[in-house]
Amino acid sequence: MSFTVAIIGKPNVGKSTLFNKLCGRRLAITDDRPGVTRDCKVNDATILDINFQVVDTAGLEKPISELSEKMVEKTMNAAGLADVIFFMVDARHGISGEDKEFARKTRKLNKKVILLANKSEGKKGIDLKDLYSLGFGDAIYISAEHNLGFSDLYYKLKELEIIVPPAEEMTEGDEEVRPLRLAIVGRPNVGKSTIFNCIIGHERSIVSDVSGTTRDAINEFLDIDGRQIELIDTAGMRKKANITDRVEGLSVGESINAMRRAHVVAIVIDAQQPLEKQDLSIARIAIEEGKALVLVINKCDLIVDRQAFSEELDYLIERNMFEVKGITPVYISAKNNKNIKGIFKAAQLAEEIWKKELSTSQLNQWLKKATANHTPPVIQGGRRMRLKYITQTGAKPPTFTIFCNSSVGLAESYNRYLYNSLREDFDLDGVPIRIRYRKNDNNPYDA
Repeated sequence: MSFTVAIIGKPNVGKSTLFNKLCGRRLAITDDRPGVTRDCKVNDATILDINFQVVDTAGLEKPISELSEKMVEKTMNAAGLADVIFFMVDARHGISGEDKEFARKTRKLNKKVILLANKSEGKKGIDLKDLYSLGFGDAIYISAEHNLGFSDLYYKLKELEIIVPPAEEMTEGDEEVRPLRLAIVGRPNVGKSTIFNCIIGHERSIVSDVSGTTRDAINEFLDIDGRQIELIDTAGMRKKANITDRVEGLSVGESINAMRRAHVVAIVIDAQQPLEKQDLSIARIAIEEGKALVLVINKCDLIVDRQAFSEELDYLIERNMFEVKGITPVYISAKNNKNIKGIFKAAQLAEEIWKKELSTSQLNQWLKKATANHTPPVIQGGRRMRLKYITQTGAKPPTFTIFCNSSVGLAESYNRYLYNSLREDFDLDGVPIRIRYRKNDNNPYDA
């Protein structure tokens, strides 16, 4: 059984807590403050043997601004597309006029609706007449936080007998190809959500001039020229010293987690403020996590002198991002839908390099040539470092181990020389590579 459930209701009734419980892990940000969730978040969910997709939505309340109006609109759209709606109310505070108003709108969708009275641990203080006034029949009493009432919810779902089209079966010879997981990250208001929406063709993430509009990491699966992509939009990442709000701190944590899960990280840079200190801090996180990188220069239509801009950017990359030397910037304008596909071309190329595996014979030929061109320096104790042989010991990112005659590290200048030579000879531009040194007195390639 596979179908879609949308969880809707007023702010702070526990929608995101239920979403996390159904998904089996914390995917949505939760806080006692109402209105934390702004975008719809989708993930696979399970209750015993029932598997389905669940959608977490923003709280339903009377719009008081353009942002809140968009939140309500997206919530009702998600409900309209779902097979089942979980209409959630707070059992401790009773039914309000807003609950009744949104229940009326929900009934017009002609969907299967399950009424959930959340926060029902202990005494059920909600009036039954109020619950029935919503027009959804008997309520299921649950406590998402304390795992109560899920068995009743399971049997209620079973009773609905939801019929969905069967999934296509894989034929013999088909191979499951994992989607390329691409995270869009950057400072607030550089255009991440605009890029995300431009790619998928509709406003999946709410776009606003208000800094910090996006809070959760939002993902969408799509097919680009035959390649499956999992695209992840993230919250803007400000300097840690400037974060005083707990929810913003959680949002930044979600952005970092999205980078950790990603294969390729697209760092969006504002063309009017290229490679500021915070951009470099974000890049540093991705590099330390060993991710392939794409540098996206948004608002390129505002660049006055492209050549001067490009030269300045190359200088900044060379000076501050040595680990991903050779990365090629992608110039786009999300607002004008210009060169958006260039992001995917760059991402797929970066992924190929990130997964690259080299033969031991190729590597040892390179090492022999590199040490012949520039002899390793003298190290502590007056001995010369002897680099005996090399092998690739990992990918994603490419990782190499050089066996040598000493555990004392090489001088940084020679270390950089090896990195640059390895990157240049094997076309490893734009991804972090790792070179490790290991003391070993035996060389199996001497024979």
